[in-house]
Amino acid sequence: MFGAVILIAIAALVVGSALLVTLAGAGQLRHPQLERFARRQHWIPTTNGIPLVAASLAVVRRWRRAGLAAGVIAGIGYGLSQGALTLSITAMFLGWFAGALVAEWRIADAVRSVLPQQARRSSTLTSRGLGTYVGLLARALAVGVLVAVVVAAVWSLAAALRQDAMVRWTSWTVVTALGLAVLGATIRKVVDRPAGYADRDLRDADDAVRCQSLTVIAGCAVAAAAYPLTAYLDIAELISPTTDLVITVVAMVVGWWIATFSPSTREPGRQGDPLADSRLDTTTADAKCQDARPEGTHGSRS
Repeated sequence: MFGAVILIAIAALVVGSALLVTLAGAGQLRHPQLERFARRQHWIPTTNGIPLVAASLAVVRRWRRAGLAAGVIAGIGYGLSQGALTLSITAMFLGWFAGALVAEWRIADAVRSVLPQQARRSSTLTSRGLGTYVGLLARALAVGVLVAVVVAAVWSLAAALRQDAMVRWTSWTVVTALGLAVLGATIRKVVDRPAGYADRDLRDADDAVRCQSLTVIAGCAVAAAAYPLTAYLDIAELISPTTDLVITVVAMVVGWWIATFSPSTREPGRQGDPLADSRLDTTTADAKCQDARPEGTHGSRS
C-alpha cells in the first residue's frame, strides 16, 4: 500500500512538472526561435511579416507542448496500470506529433488576430501542392517509407491468417489507415489555408510558415511509420528485437533529419519559388532578423 502511494505521489509530481513546462511561456516567442526559423526557411524578417510568423510559431509551440504533456501523462498512467512508474518515449513522441497536427488547424485563427486591417488578399493563379512546400528528397523518403508499410501489411496478411493473428493485424491496419487519413487531411488543410496576400512580405512569411509546417509533418510521419512497419514485420515473423530497434532508430533519425535539416524549397535559386529572386542569402536573413527584434510575439521594426 505504501509503495502504491509513493508511485502515485511521484507520478503526480512528474505530471505537474509536465503541465508547468507546457504552460510556462506558452504565449512567449523568443528571438532565437525567429532566427532559427529565418535561417531554416531563408526568410527575411520584415515589419509586416514578423507578426504572422510569430503568431504561427507560438500556436505550434503551445500545442506541441500540450501534446507532449499529454503523452507524458498517458505514459505514466499506462505504467501505473501495470504496477510500475515509467516514462513512455512512444507516448511522448506521438503526443507531441498529435499536438503539432492540431496546431495546423488553429494557425489560421491566430494569424487573423494579428494581421493589420489592410492585409487584403488578392487572387492567385499559382497552383499549390505538397511539392510546393516540401523538398523532393524529403518527399521521396516519405513515399518510400509509406510503400514499405503497405508492402509489409500485405506480406504479413498471409502470416496473420496462418497464426490466427487477424485481430492484431486488423487493429494495426485500422490505426494506420486512420493515421494516414488524419495526416492527409492536415496536409490538405495547410496547403489550402487562405493565402494570396496582396502584401509581398505577408505572402513570403505565409509561404515560409507552410514550408516549415509541412516539412516537420513529413519528418514526423516518417518517424511514426516505424511503429506499424515493425508491427507488420513482427506478425510475419521477419524481425528480431534487435532489427526492431534498428528500424525504429533509423526511422526516427531520418524523420528528424527531414524535419530539421532537409533542403527547403525556399532556398535561393530553387525552381518553382516565385520569391527566390528577391530573397537574400542566410547571412543577410540573420542580419535582418537582428534588426527586426519582436516585442513579445510581434515585431515593430524591419
